[in-house]
Amino acid sequence: MTVVKKMNLKISQNNKPWKLPVLKNYKVRSEKAGHAFRCVHLSDLHCCIYGKHQRSLIRMIDAVSPDLICMTGDMLGKRFHKEAAGDLFKALGKKYPCYYVTGNHEFIYKNPDKAKAYVRSFGIHVLEGEGQILDLDGMKVCICGVDDPMNPQESWMDQLNRAQEMSDRHPELFSVLLTHRPERIQSYIDSGFDLVLSGHAHGGQWRIPGLINGIYAPSQGFFPKYAGGRYDFGHQVHINSRGLAYYVSVPRIFNPVELGVIDIIPGKES
Repeated sequence: MTVVKKMNLKISQNNKPWKLPVLKNYKVRSEKAGHAFRCVHLSDLHCCIYGKHQRSLIRMIDAVSPDLICMTGDMLGKRFHKEAAGDLFKALGKKYPCYYVTGNHEFIYKNPDKAKAYVRSFGIHVLEGEGQILDLDGMKVCICGVDDPMNPQESWMDQLNRAQEMSDRHPELFSVLLTHRPERIQSYIDSGFDLVLSGHAHGGQWRIPGLINGIYAPSQGFFPKYAGGRYDFGHQVHINSRGLAYYVSVPRIFNPVELGVIDIIPGKES
């Protein structure tokens, strides 16, 4: 039986994000969880580098002993074949069940099919409206995902409907939806997934902790409602990553880059 593992790394504010991300730990309770399991949530790497061959980032991930890895888009940059992405994918694909959905950047650069093939070459599952049943020590979890809405070949809502149909066929299983866009929250609430993971907002770039969660986010504009963190909607939990990209045109202020660690625990949310 899997138990919640204690994280040995110190969780602290990080004023030098190019060295290490902040570890952000979330605990999600569900009566559908037969035993505890741990998910590492990665988003918006944009080919940033954390040590030679991404060793610093990989060590952080290994240290928390995840049961699966979920990536919610924009992990690649314009030249997605660069080692920054490949080194990370190679290491994670060998060790963990990994699931990936595209972000807007995979479509901005007009190479989504090539990008997806590249990700799959490392043994990572790229989800495009479908889902998979993952067996974790005898407990099954339904993992679904959708492309970014910029996909010109297929309707985003059609993909979400297919993902929902997959989840609906297994109502007894804990269900996870991977998506890039946090601002489409109403569609996620209607879909009925237990856990929704997203990225894209980069934490709102500038923050005033305890007062303003974010100043500006793509697709949401100024003072975004879903800049980063946990949002609860009845039985559904939505976690939006602040992302791993430290080089952006607008600097991050009081908004360190983030590696998400999500523990799903048997029980009922209070």
